[in-house]
Amino acid sequence: MVAVLLLIASELLLNFETRPYRGAAGRALIVLAWVALWHPADLLLYAHLPVRRKRDLARALANAEVTLHAR
Repeated sequence: MVAVLLLIASELLLNFETRPYRGAAGRALIVLAWVALWHPADLLLYAHLPVRRKRDLARALANAEVTLHAR
C-alpha cells in the first residue's frame, strides 16, 4: 500500500513539474517505492526455497532404507 501511494505521489510530482526540485523529488519517490516493494517481492520469489529444501530432505528421510544390526 505504501509503495502504491509513493508511486502516485511521484506521478503527481513528475506530471506537474514546474520547479526543478519536483522532478528530483518525484524520482526519489519512485526509488522509495521500489525499496518498499523489495521485501514483499523477495518473499514472493524466494521465501519458498528453504521450505522446499526442508520438504525434500523430509521426503528423502521418509524414503530412506533403515537397517538395524545387533551387536
